[in-house]
Amino acid sequence: MKLIRRITIFLGLLGSAYAQTTIVNYTFENTTVATVGSSLSSISWNSGASPGYAGTFTSQGQALSIGNMASGNSFQITLNASGFENIVLNDFRINGTAAAPLTWQLSYSLTGAAGTFTGVSPFTLNSGISAGVTTVTGFALPAGANNNGSIVISFLATTATKISGTGSASGTLHLDNLSFTATAIPEPATYSVLIAAITLGFILFQRIRRRSSGPPL
Repeated sequence: MKLIRRITIFLGLLGSAYAQTTIVNYTFENTTVATVGSSLSSISWNSGASPGYAGTFTSQGQALSIGNMASGNSFQITLNASGFENIVLNDFRINGTAAAPLTWQLSYSLTGAAGTFTGVSPFTLNSGISAGVTTVTGFALPAGANNNGSIVISFLATTATKISGTGSASGTLHLDNLSFTATAIPEPATYSVLIAAITLGFILFQRIRRRSSGPPL
């Protein structure tokens, strides 16, 4: 029984080692460097503005502020998911000043910044600060993202209309709490250990069941 208990514990630990976990997390507390997974991801933008930081959202710390955002401008997140699968971009917080572009397109490329981008969903900015109006739903990347070191997520301004609805857009975007989760890809040796442990557990279970049933009458 002790051996079975140990095998059960081992299988539990093995399963937790390959559970969904955060591989990249941006909190933007005075830095554009990810607090988790800084070697796996980076952020850039093409508006020409320097990064700023402000306490924009309700009940949170600082957020990244990017100015001069107009139609056709974008920011991009690179992700090296080598060794990982089941990659998910989690929900994130975003808003803008009254002069920021109103509508944006979220898309991804699996072949780098120069590759083909696949649109996921458009989203609309507003100048509110509460979670209910500034949270954008993330998405799960396709199987082609598994073990892929060339993933790029793009956030593209698709309109010249301001959030305020008046005049041509050129304003500041605020972004916060952007993260990716994934599961580690098990190595071949791990599968061998797992199969062996399951087989041994099954054999022991069969033996114990035969003993507990006793000899036939």
